[in-house]
Amino acid sequence: MKTPQVIPGEPIRNAASMVELGLRISDASRSEQTLAKDIDEVVSRMRKQNQERLALGEIGNKAELSILENLHKAGLVSEEQYAQQRLHIEQTLIEKKRTLAEDELQAEINIRKAGAEAALKAQPGFESRATSARGKSEAARTEALAAQNGMEAAKGSCINNRFTWCCVLDQSCSSIHRGIRGSGG
Repeated sequence: MKTPQVIPGEPIRNAASMVELGLRISDASRSEQTLAKDIDEVVSRMRKQNQERLALGEIGNKAELSILENLHKAGLVSEEQYAQQRLHIEQTLIEKKRTLAEDELQAEINIRKAGAEAALKAQPGFESRATSARGKSEAARTEALAAQNGMEAAKGSCINNRFTWCCVLDQSCSSIHRGIRGSGG
């Protein structure tokens, strides 16, 4: 098995590009956190406005029901008309609540999607640079591991070579064999 050669200066360039990428990622992370806070604030305000709209809708609903109740008590609306109109008013409120909830959810989705698109526009080519840097980082790690394994293999062959030469020179070197084997041979 051939160990890959380490090109002098290449790990340093890879490390420098990783540091640069780390700084860019840090800046992007801060920008992303700021953007995320802004998005959360917009969504929070939107929800608060929707709660106010809902409260106004319920006040309007209570007013309509109150008017209908008064008309019914005055005898201007029959029991059947009262029940139908009351049902219609309540169903209208339920429909408004459902529509408001759906609109709120869709607006939140749109806001978050626009925020994600803005983040991507703020960092053009970021994804491709990150992928490239990841590849370089993996290559540098692979080279470092290969160099480390090469050093360990060299140590092992050195011990094995001493052991072999010992056997060739003197057949009665069992005490040395045990010492070499005991020290990692």
